[in-house]
Amino acid sequence: MVFLRDNFYGTRGVLSSVLAFVFVLAVHADIERPLQGKPAGVHFRRQGETGIFTPGVKLFTDRPYTLKSVPEWLEGKPFRCAAITHGELLVASEGVVTVLTPVPDAEGAASQVAALEKAGFEWVEGESPFQLFGNGARDCVRVYQRVMQAGTRLQFGKWIVLVAFEEASDPTGLFEIHKQTLYNGIVLEKNPCDRTDMTAYGDKPLPVPYLEQPPELIPIDIGRQLFVDDFLIESTTLQRKWHKAVIV
Repeated sequence: MVFLRDNFYGTRGVLSSVLAFVFVLAVHADIERPLQGKPAGVHFRRQGETGIFTPGVKLFTDRPYTLKSVPEWLEGKPFRCAAITHGELLVASEGVVTVLTPVPDAEGAASQVAALEKAGFEWVEGESPFQLFGNGARDCVRVYQRVMQAGTRLQFGKWIVLVAFEEASDPTGLFEIHKQTLYNGIVLEKNPCDRTDMTAYGDKPLPVPYLEQPPELIPIDIGRQLFVDDFLIESTTLQRKWHKAVIV
């Protein structure tokens, strides 16, 4: 599993790479021309849609930015239009993975360059940077590539654009999800990224899985949940009232 994440404000990427419990530090080397070979087959887990990479196309589902310019070898290729903040995919068949991310030295750029390079991606130096959208330096991008094996899972933050891939059919069961039992008996996915997709519901209320399928027994003598979780109380004549804080 390879994680490409930023902090909440999308400043810099932080990388953790775990493959079969072996930590790998990849040696980075730039390349002049794009890698040759079949594009990777990928399956997307988060909300989004696959489009064609041509000038004028909308790049993100949650931003109005449209493609301004594109290298000839990438024009007309499929790309993933998804949320700018995060995404997740699974490599279903081995091949070349191609991503775009802002240049690292532009002020205000939410670049994933450091994380990509640590993960073994190579900068296609002869083909970038180029102005992906807008007019500012922080909207110029580099092209990075890497051959990835089937079964590799990628999670990334703000922001990258995935382009030139083959969309795979749903590989049910290939996304390995580990769960944990909390102290109160509620079972949740261990990795927060495996929980509810926050981008899928817009302004609508989010589902609460542990209310829809609660455990048979929820202990109430641990912590303070009895005072804050109304769903634990079947019936009561008490009324909840709210008060402003008072400095004593």
